[in-house]
Amino acid sequence: ATRDQRTQIAEDLLFSDPSNPEQWDATVKRLRQNDPGGARPCLVMDHTGQYVANVAGQVTKNPPAIHTVPVGSGADVKVSDKMDGILRHIEYASRAQTHYGIALTSAARTGVGYLIVRPEYVDRALGYQEPRISSQADPLRVVFDPWSVQLDGSDADFGYLLTSLSQREFKRRYGDKAELKSWGLDNVATQKVNDRESIIIAEQWYKEEKKR
Repeated sequence: ATRDQRTQIAEDLLFSDPSNPEQWDATVKRLRQNDPGGARPCLVMDHTGQYVANVAGQVTKNPPAIHTVPVGSGADVKVSDKMDGILRHIEYASRAQTHYGIALTSAARTGVGYLIVRPEYVDRALGYQEPRISSQADPLRVVFDPWSVQLDGSDADFGYLLTSLSQREFKRRYGDKAELKSWGLDNVATQKVNDRESIIIAEQWYKEEKKR
């Protein structure tokens, strides 16, 4: 359902790669490199990196922060201030400014950037959990609800985060009883990544609606 968008994201990642920007058409580049008269140069004068860096640099100059606004009946300014203190603690513990920069850089390069919020235990004995903010630098590792139309994705009903694990780490997390499943010829449960065998796991988020 999102094939066209993901193809464009992959092209944008190659085009804006700061270490080796691929900004020549593949067919034209191949013809120039295989020219009968000798290989012809394919120079790249990258102008995208400076604009990506400029956008991402805004996080350093003006770090974003979550803020509550007391609006509506029963709203309390003091409660809002306390909530702001809790949110600042969550952002500090999550190193959120770094993740905001990663997500914004991804958005500048490909048009989409993802922040991830998970609950993590801060005291397992008492069962206390707190939200932690993280990010995903590779937007192709996220499979998002294709029926979502809001710019911030707030209307999405589900999403997946794909993560590669070594077989050793997979067994440590899920035990020997966890069975590997193939997703087909194009996307298999076990594949070669950097000449090392890895396992792809899909972490799912979804909304549950209940009538009362």
